[in-house]
Amino acid sequence: MVAFVDFLALSVFAALGLFCHWYKKFYRAQTTSSFKVYMLSHRQYTITTITTLVASMFTMASTGTVELSLTTIGTTFLYGYFIDSAMNKDL
Repeated sequence: MVAFVDFLALSVFAALGLFCHWYKKFYRAQTTSSFKVYMLSHRQYTITTITTLVASMFTMASTGTVELSLTTIGTTFLYGYFIDSAMNKDL
């Protein structure tokens, strides 16, 4: 049960990384859309990003016990940020 809670917490950090990538684009005026509108207007990229993010999170979880630590928090944040960056590079 504790491992599942840790996994959910790390998933929140991955989603935060995804959000931060959008915010970077918004801050640099590469988009003027809100986060929700941006994600819904680019559904194909959003679905690909979420699917890849979930797959990477399950891969990380399958390697052993998932523990909340600074390393895993940073890794999952970067998963979200870099996966969204890679999937949305054409926008």
